[in-house]
Amino acid sequence: MLWLSTSLLVVAFPLWWALVGFFRRVPTENISYAVKDGWCAAGTEGIGAHCFGDFQLPRVLLNLPTFWDTGELKVAYSPTSLIPHVAAKGLEGIGLGVRGSLLVFLVVMGIAMAIPALLTAIKGAPGARGPLPVLLFFAAAAPVLVALDRGNSAGFAVPFILLFAFYAGRDPRWVAPMAVVAAAAVRPQFILLAVALLAFRRTKDALAAVGGAVALTGLSFLVWPGNPAHNVQAWWTNLTGYSASTGPVRDINNVSAGRAVDVLGRIAEQGPSYVGSVGRAMENFALAHPTIPGAALLIACIAGFVLRRGSIPRPIVIVIAVALPALVPGLSFNYYLTFAVVVAALICGPSSPADLQRGERASVGLLEGLSPTRAAHRYWAWLLLVTTAFTLAPLVIGPSRVGYTPIMGSVGLLWSVVCIAPLAWGAGHLTVRYVSAMRST
Repeated sequence: MLWLSTSLLVVAFPLWWALVGFFRRVPTENISYAVKDGWCAAGTEGIGAHCFGDFQLPRVLLNLPTFWDTGELKVAYSPTSLIPHVAAKGLEGIGLGVRGSLLVFLVVMGIAMAIPALLTAIKGAPGARGPLPVLLFFAAAAPVLVALDRGNSAGFAVPFILLFAFYAGRDPRWVAPMAVVAAAAVRPQFILLAVALLAFRRTKDALAAVGGAVALTGLSFLVWPGNPAHNVQAWWTNLTGYSASTGPVRDINNVSAGRAVDVLGRIAEQGPSYVGSVGRAMENFALAHPTIPGAALLIACIAGFVLRRGSIPRPIVIVIAVALPALVPGLSFNYYLTFAVVVAALICGPSSPADLQRGERASVGLLEGLSPTRAAHRYWAWLLLVTTAFTLAPLVIGPSRVGYTPIMGSVGLLWSVVCIAPLAWGAGHLTVRYVSAMRST
């Protein structure tokens, strides 16, 4: 993991140098979005001319009588998602100003996103200890850079995702459901983490996590200013219409399963006539129905986890669960790939609460939960390593359109394959068992 990530980072440096020197482009715009994205009024820019639009947008909307009545603009923030922004607004009001409150916001969120890297540097496997994980899994990790570049509060979910990955299926059993509730408070889609608990035979825990997240969201609307019923209705309308409101799948850094279908269709379109027609049909379907591929993936995961509960290796369950919140929504921006930071940290250790107390003994990494004698497990492990390394590497290939980068825009396809592959071979295993049972009777 460290070798792959280091190699890709070494490749990234000359590419960034070429962007700055030869193409005269702002390098951050090639993995993120425009420096001046239209959300900053003159004099309210965060640092220099940089706008940090996802920090500024809620700040502007908080001045409106009703946060979710924004006309054509769709905002999917719940009241709990707005806690960091409300806190920043308070700091701004007591004299820190826009720039001061932004710096506090970014520093606190940066610390949150650094936790997996710091744990790896301090308590990881012997070969992973030291400053290298902090560089690879935090300071130079593309999803972290994008989250900071946008000022997007989704980065606050990283510690809760890590906590969930540590304790899912383990005791004390209340920790994982609480981690789901906390992550869902940052963004509603993190409620999907609870799906993993089905695979660990913790159905009651999964129901408790979902119920707790829904209850907390409902309570937050009761204390939010305005009419709770109207606010809930407006928020739900924005949430369900969000995927269709931001533009076609292929024009932005969408990393969802819907985008994966579009990318796969564009690849197939280059094939022979029949394959090409299938590819075009896949593209059109993804553009017209961006939420259906994610919904199908979620249904497949739930079915697989329920049918084979207790028998799926822990690494597969954890990786699929932490990837689902990024893959299932019809529109999922590239800062949601911060879950890859957690995956990288688990691969290099520590990957369990016991690892934090091992002292100088070697930490047991996530992938050691796979069977080394099974070819499918080995191939899946290598696929996960490569996918994670490419996700974290700040690679840019030429001067792409602002707001869309081919590497990060397509990496969702790799994560979709990471999730679908074990589901496919699990379905094949169940089919073989069923056919054998039918023949024997």
